[in-house]
Amino acid sequence: MRRSFEAFLLERPARADPVEPPYRTGVASGIDQAPGGDESERRGIVRGLVAEARMVVSAADTAQALGSGEVAVLGTPRVVALAEQATVAALAGRLCPDETTVGARVEIDHVAPSFVGDAVCAEASLDDVAGSRLTFSVTVSDEVSGRELARVVVGRVVVGRAGFEKK
Repeated sequence: MRRSFEAFLLERPARADPVEPPYRTGVASGIDQAPGGDESERRGIVRGLVAEARMVVSAADTAQALGSGEVAVLGTPRVVALAEQATVAALAGRLCPDETTVGARVEIDHVAPSFVGDAVCAEASLDDVAGSRLTFSVTVSDEVSGRELARVVVGRVVVGRAGFEKK
């Protein structure tokens, strides 16, 4: 039986501990609601988390190589991947073993080129936590000059890992 993606996202994986939590499970949201914060807050997934991801632009990272353009500059798809890498790093060690996050939304302003050999850094900051939905802002810049290359908004959703593993 197929289920909608939205229904899948709202499912909560079984708890790893056998003890019932001392709070009520929210049926509408699929997220445990506890006094003083939601499940994400108790795991340390809170606004203000930050992380970085770095790379040196190679020929394989160019718009030309990725098929997203005709010039040998850092391709937008690779900028998006670097931004997502930084958001994943911000969550490292903060998810339950049976959870992961999946990308759900990306909005990008790619404002300046970067060339093969340039060192690039993506700095992600968690701006909003709404149940299982997380919104990050990411700034991608040249490591040497500090010049801003892109501004990215990345939406991720906390999901049960089992639903994304091949059976």
